[in-house]
Amino acid sequence: LCVAINAAEQPAAIAPEHLDFFEKEVRPLLVKRCFECHGGTRAGGGLSLTTLQGWKKGGESGPAIIPGKPEE
Repeated sequence: LCVAINAAEQPAAIAPEHLDFFEKEVRPLLVKRCFECHGGTRAGGGLSLTTLQGWKKGGESGPAIIPGKPEE
């Protein structure tokens, strides 16, 4: 899984423990369950997960993430 983030999309500094959690728990889940349909040149349901802009824009059912509101 390689998500391209350009300089304008750079998130704030990520704490090492959060990055470690992402790499061990989240990234494998995204690869296993999401990227087949929403990665690379595919954008099932209009949702592309290959860029931060794609996550924020979302697809046909709205944004995939809302920064600062993980429960949404």
